[in-house]
Order: sequence, then structure tokens, then C-alpha cells
Amino acid sequence: MRISLAVLLLLMCSACSTEVPPTARIPLGTLGLEVVVEPGKPLVGEFFTVRLPEDAKEWNFQIPDGVEGSRSLDGSIRMRTFFAGALSLSIKDRPEILVINISSSLTEADSPYEIEGVVGLRPTIQQRLTQLLPNIWIATGGFLVLGVSWWLWRIHRARVALIPALPPAKRALDSIKTLESSLPTNEPEAIVFLDKLSDVIRKYLEEALGTTASRSTTPEFLADSMQHLPLPTRKPVEQLLQASDRAKFARTAMPAYACGIVESAREIIELTEPKSEQPR
Repeated sequence: MRISLAVLLLLMCSACSTEVPPTARIPLGTLGLEVVVEPGKPLVGEFFTVRLPEDAKEWNFQIPDGVEGSRSLDGSIRMRTFFAGALSLSIKDRPEILVINISSSLTEADSPYEIEGVVGLRPTIQQRLTQLLPNIWIATGGFLVLGVSWWLWRIHRARVALIPALPPAKRALDSIKTLESSLPTNEPEAIVFLDKLSDVIRKYLEEALGTTASRSTTPEFLADSMQHLPLPTRKPVEQLLQASDRAKFARTAMPAYACGIVESAREIIELTEPKSEQPR
């Protein structure tokens, strides 16, 4: 008898000590529907469940960003948020809005970022700066490289501008001197040699006298520009250009002639060199 009484008292104490989480009923629109929230006072950082009435179990509740939420098989919604205040859940294609008040157990000195397991929170300014710091360094390094490259390019341009350009006659004579270092000894070499020598003379006449020698055929040049040449140079120019045409198109040239016409090319340049470019 005493044992039975003790067991009965123990069961009664256990029943009294078991706390059932209080629930809250929240109206859902103007249809007379209500949802049940467990526990009735959701706290920041703790999960709570929203049980929907039968008529609303198929509704598509839109869970805001930063709020954890999942739908159960019975249609209820399990959620958790880390921000206190009114949590509004809109419903797709319906005018109703469910508003749930979230309480906070934190003091004013506490921060929701100190709660363990926090997810979906917006990063703090310090966290954002920490994440952006590597990108800032990379961008700064890129700007420095671009700045140094631009500065070196400007210095190079300035140095190049200070170097006086060689007169056309000097450049042409230097090119002929280079060609003379490898005079042709057979017909294929003579064909190539005459073609290069003709290019030197054409470019020189175009730069020095303003003719269209490098952009005209030999007949066109002889017809339009021959009158601008000094008389002693007209026949040598005609012979050189025609010999170059024969070498280019007929693929025929004599090495001895190619070697001998070099001196004529030099005389053409010396006789047509502008007076302002002649050494004093």
C-alpha cells in the first residue's frame, strides 16, 4: 500500500513537472481561418512550428530571405529566424499575409551573431571588409602595374621623340650599303637583289620628292613622275625599274648587271637628294 502510494505520488509529480509548450492562435485573413504557432512566443534563434488549418494546407507560403523554413508532410511549416520583430509571410496568388511576432531573449549588448549555428544572416561590415580585402589588394596591384607600364611607355615615347629621324637619302644609302654586303652570284640571287634594290629607290623617291613611286607600276611612274626627276637621273631610274620588272615577272636577271647597277642607284639618290638634307 505504501509502495503504491509512493508510485502514484511520483507519477503525479512527473505529470506536473512536464511542461507543454504554450501555443498561440493567429488569424489568417478574413475567412475565419487560424494558424497555430508552437511555441506561442517564438524566440530569436529557436525553431517554431506553424500548423495550418485544413483549408490552408495547400497554400504556398513565401518564406523571406534569411529565414530558415521547411514544409512537413502534414502541411505545417518549421521555421527559425535570427531577427526580432514582425515576421511576415505572404502567400502566392492570395491576398492574405501571416504575421508572426518574434521575441528576443538577448540583452541590448548582445548580438545575434553570437548565437551558435546562425545561418542566413547578412554579414557585418567587418566581415564584408575581410572578404573584400584580397580583392582590394589585387585591384590595387593591377592599377599599380598599369600605372607603371603607362609611365614607362611615356618615357620610351619621349626618348624616341628626341632621336632625330634619318633623312630619306641617308636611310636609302644605308639600305644600299647593306645590300652590297651580299652581292648576287647567280640568277635567283640576282632576281631577289634587283627586287630589293628597286624597293629602296621607289621608297626614297616617294619620301624625298613626293612622288607615288611605291604605289605605282613602272609605266605609271614613268608617265607621271619622270618630269620631277633631274635629267641625268631619268634614264638610270627607267633602266633600274624595268630591270626589276623583268626580274619579278620574267624571272630573269644577270648577276653582273645587278652588281653594276648598284652604283647607278647610289648616283640617283645623290643627284635627287634635297639641298636641305645635304651635309654642309
